[in-house]
Amino acid sequence: MRTNHAVALVTVVLVGIGAKLFFFAAPPPDAVASPGLDISRMNKDKKLPVQKLHDKTFVFSPDDWPG
Repeated sequence: MRTNHAVALVTVVLVGIGAKLFFFAAPPPDAVASPGLDISRMNKDKKLPVQKLHDKTFVFSPDDWPG
């Protein structure tokens, strides 16, 4: 009798998850890129702001210098 209860519980849970996925699926995206859209040319002629970059990849203190 306990096996029947366990099987029934698992069945109810699986049916519930399936119903949730069916009825509450994610909405479709608002904007879909078409195959003919060339994204690489969108900002081709625009003047975009340039930010100064202070690259500190190879910054060492004098104690770390070799020699």
